[in-house]
Amino acid sequence: MVRVLREFLPEDLDTIQLYSGGTEAVEAALRLAKSVTGKHEFLSFWGGFHGKTMGSLALTAGARSGLGPLPPGYFSAPYANCYRCPFKLRAPECGFACVDHARDVIKENSTGALAAIVVEPVQGRSGNVVPPRGYLAALGEVAREFDALLIADEMMTGFGRTGAAFAYQHEEVRPDVLTVGKGMGGGYPVTGVVASAETMAAAPFSEPSASSSSFGAFPMACRAVAATTSILTEDKLVDNAATRGREMLDQLADLTELAPLVGDVRGAGLALGIELVVDKQTREPAPKSLVQRVYLELLEAGVLVMLGGNTLRLYPPLTVDRAQVETAVGIIRETLIGMGGEG
Repeated sequence: MVRVLREFLPEDLDTIQLYSGGTEAVEAALRLAKSVTGKHEFLSFWGGFHGKTMGSLALTAGARSGLGPLPPGYFSAPYANCYRCPFKLRAPECGFACVDHARDVIKENSTGALAAIVVEPVQGRSGNVVPPRGYLAALGEVAREFDALLIADEMMTGFGRTGAAFAYQHEEVRPDVLTVGKGMGGGYPVTGVVASAETMAAAPFSEPSASSSSFGAFPMACRAVAATTSILTEDKLVDNAATRGREMLDQLADLTELAPLVGDVRGAGLALGIELVVDKQTREPAPKSLVQRVYLELLEAGVLVMLGGNTLRLYPPLTVDRAQVETAVGIIRETLIGMGGEG
């Protein structure tokens, strides 16, 4: 597994510590950042999702009701969700106002102990929100300004999902740490923290048992990682995700004009989102009942999607072919155009 995996991982991020769950890996990444920097504060982003244990939950803005108190030293800023920009600006003319605001959030809230900026290259829970090119690189610059790490949470996006081995590779940016999982094991419960050997050597993270996990490197899961990674490479599934994803996005894009309920269509590779609204001018989100109705109609017609608020989340398998794309797109188009502006 290690040999196969190292060929797939970025050259400068060549060391991995294995875990069994996503939140466990994120918690480990936070401990690693503390070990490297000697600091304890973290910046994350609105709409993100990083897990449900206390540290990762503290990173997950907006999903904390009834679960306090949470650990101190965590604060959040708006993500680059251009369709719902809180500053009412447009990219690229905005000059990444959201990044400037993130910098201000750090200045106003930090005690000078920022350990890391934690960000998803594509936000899955919020409906596969794809930030404009240059956003991650700009966040990397902010991290360096504060002598902090940049942690890319690639739990949903890593291992080919976005048409690149890792989603951050769509930009010229180098995260210090990655968290990976989901597609990594082809359905088996396995996750990991990826960094350089130098970063991983930081204490106390590197001390005996300090970064271990009861079921980390479980033999069956390791075999699944080796098999999955080999298939991704041999069958060129990352390239397939890029090609099929472009086809889907191109064929769905005009729904913003043809389907009254569709406010935005976006995606990166085979992680796509169709955001439903009841008013395209105000962008008022479609109510849960309407979104659920669309979901059920698609399901009955043969297309299974996930939901993220008022957004349909599309995650076709990386093995999807052109004919399957055309069939799925046809069903989605017919369903959404046929529903008209019904409430």
